[in-house]
Amino acid sequence: MATMVKRNGKWQAQVRMKGIRRSRSFTKKQLASQWANKVEAEIINGTYEDNSQLITMSVRELIDLYYDHAKNTTEHAKRLRDECNKINRYPIGSIRLGYLNGKHVASFRDQLLSEGLVKSTVRKYMGLLQRALDIGRKELGIPMTHNPVMLVSKPREDDTRDRILEEHEWERLLESCDNSTVHFLKALVLLARETMCRRSELLRITRYDINFDRGTLHLPKTKNGSPRTIGLSPRAMEVLKSLPVTVDGSYFKSPFKSNDNLGNLVSKAFARAVKQAGIKNFRLHDVRHMSASDYAMKGWTVSELSAQGGWKTLSQLKRYTQIKGEHLAQKMRQDG
Repeated sequence: MATMVKRNGKWQAQVRMKGIRRSRSFTKKQLASQWANKVEAEIINGTYEDNSQLITMSVRELIDLYYDHAKNTTEHAKRLRDECNKINRYPIGSIRLGYLNGKHVASFRDQLLSEGLVKSTVRKYMGLLQRALDIGRKELGIPMTHNPVMLVSKPREDDTRDRILEEHEWERLLESCDNSTVHFLKALVLLARETMCRRSELLRITRYDINFDRGTLHLPKTKNGSPRTIGLSPRAMEVLKSLPVTVDGSYFKSPFKSNDNLGNLVSKAFARAVKQAGIKNFRLHDVRHMSASDYAMKGWTVSELSAQGGWKTLSQLKRYTQIKGEHLAQKMRQDG
């Protein structure tokens, strides 16, 4: 039974039932009693939602709950942890869920953009925040009525990333990679150009995935979750045969005990190689773009490119292929 206490001219209703404690003040005793009866009925019927969580829980705490919920269902738990930590470092992390609104989300978006992050990366962090809030509402019992991220426009991605190295730049890059402290960096970059594979796919290659007789490479774990078997060019097979193989069959191993940070190690080494080669605005992932463009200009069909590179939609593939104007002009002359 709720209790009613008059304090400082107001009536305070206090509900204590099944471990739940709630209180609220009203100007009239009748209003206090009506509120208390409603809360008690909801507790008895099992429909009561404890909105106090929205006042006490911060975005940072929800992000941590989401990570604990999702870490066992992803192959990239460490990457997810790093991405969650990045969100938590921004002011939005300290906002209480009950006060979170579109303005906070827009400010978070603008902070990321002002730091020079590319639009696709900003979209990724906004998407992560949106998923965390959705899972909080749907599966973790957080009584939010809406998701503020859905109220805010995400930066539009450019249709393509137009960064293809000229041949002299490519040669400088390979020379710089050859001098890297990561001894296999040049081989990895060459394989990315020859196969269209992602960094993560290449780093997981083992000798058991390769059939040199058939010239194929099986990729059991891919970004989109669908295994695929791809073709290997003569150059790719030459590179693979030149690499030492570890006891467990791996081609690429971290110099440290664990391979957990191998991806970051490679990306940082590649960034240093790019800088030493005097090249600007070029990422390891751009080698995949170059590879797709290479094969497109050799006459590969859309179906062949998609099968090799693992793109599921035409729009994804279009973002990766860059056909130079010189190539189109040559085709015109040939067809004319």
